[in-house]
Amino acid sequence: MEKLYNQYYSLGDIGGGSFARILKVKHCELGYVRALKVLNKPVFSEDDKIYQTFRKECKTLLKICNGSHPNIVRIYKPERINQSAIVEMDYINGDTLAEYMETIRFMQIDEVYRFIRQIGSALAYCHEDIYLDQMDWAEDDLEPDPADARKPLIDDAKRRVLIDKYSVVHNDLHDANVMRRHYDGNFILLDFGLAIQNGKAVKSSSRRDGAIEYKSPEKWENLEVETPQNDIYSFGVLMYKVLTGQETFPVDKADKESRPEKAAADMMEMHLHAAPPAIEPKRKAAFEAKYPGAQWKRDYPEWLDAMVMKCLEKDPKDRYVNARELLDEFNKNMADLESSHGSSDKLKDLNEKLATMEKSLSDTRNELSRLQTECTRLQTELKTAKAGNSGSVRPVSNKEIAAANERANKAEQEKNVLSAQVQELSKKLSAVSSVPAPEPPTPPSTPFLKMLLWAILGVALGIFLGIVCYNIFVDNNNGNASEATTEMVEAAPVD
Repeated sequence: MEKLYNQYYSLGDIGGGSFARILKVKHCELGYVRALKVLNKPVFSEDDKIYQTFRKECKTLLKICNGSHPNIVRIYKPERINQSAIVEMDYINGDTLAEYMETIRFMQIDEVYRFIRQIGSALAYCHEDIYLDQMDWAEDDLEPDPADARKPLIDDAKRRVLIDKYSVVHNDLHDANVMRRHYDGNFILLDFGLAIQNGKAVKSSSRRDGAIEYKSPEKWENLEVETPQNDIYSFGVLMYKVLTGQETFPVDKADKESRPEKAAADMMEMHLHAAPPAIEPKRKAAFEAKYPGAQWKRDYPEWLDAMVMKCLEKDPKDRYVNARELLDEFNKNMADLESSHGSSDKLKDLNEKLATMEKSLSDTRNELSRLQTECTRLQTELKTAKAGNSGSVRPVSNKEIAAANERANKAEQEKNVLSAQVQELSKKLSAVSSVPAPEPPTPPSTPFLKMLLWAILGVALGIFLGIVCYNIFVDNNNGNASEATTEMVEAAPVD
């Protein structure tokens, strides 16, 4: 097998474009498998502009990869070999989010949560946490923490300086720049201009316009804008897609290919001025399309609606500051949600345990009743046998008397055991019944509930006034009847 660059075996082309081609390779000596990006244009020297741009992109991603975030693809050292610029990166066996959503059509809510947590965490690392791995004690003038000299002393002001210095904006988030790995179902954020998919290569982020369905309003007016809020808007579109199966403003693929200028103009108008459609009707439609005849039931909380819509605000100042702020809010809401579900689960388990014990107690009592009847019968039989059974056709033998005696003793023992079980079960049942059930979360007040409450109070008040009026009426009638009776008695003739 022919070697590539004197160190790889080629396992086939897996994509390419005008900027570069992507190969799946195996290292000849070490045996690992990776994706290899190779620039299409030859590089004749280290000072070549194309090579310098390539190295700049690699440097950015290498900085991100330094933290080994589990949801960010990694690249390795770029090289120039035989007038070719190459760089290794992780080969990810999976599907892009675009391919995966097209296949499944409706993403279950647990996977939606996993997607938000994993890609949100990847972005939070880029936007803020990356400084923890990048800061330089000497260059950043850091001093040791008196409580632990191994750690730098960083106050809020210094932390802000470090974040501003080291944070990275992805600037090209879209559904082909996120992959879902086959092995474990985890989501991976592809790199910043050096992205690789399973079977395809993503264009370089040197195309600064990005995917038009995911482009923030401010980038339509100024392509040079690169802020965390740009990524937040694009991430909002991604969250909208995993919930509904489509982008906020889907583009017509035929228009995008045949009339790209018109498609872009229409998309710009919507991103700048149109409100994103509500999520729930779109999710309901996706569910019904995937499961015809099944009844939709809302499966996600209202705060997730609000979170996505906040990401999609037209004004960047109305969005989250960065992905760290978004992720912190998401994790807090999820903790509250899981706590609420935990209380419901405990209540359900308690009720199931109670029902099981009640059934066991009922069955044991029935069996005890049967044995008591059997004991009475056996004792009567035993007395008859011992008396010689004078009414029998034949006398009863000692062996038969012994057998009857044994059955009676055994039944008595079983009855005693069951009696003890009844007492034990009764105690346990009493203990379980006395455990206070966790209170379910109080549902939010709504105008409908308020109206219903007032209606109930009105009906109750009407009934109360009706009863009072009726009693007054009855009392008056009784008084009149008594007076009439008295008059009749007084007027009656005396004999």
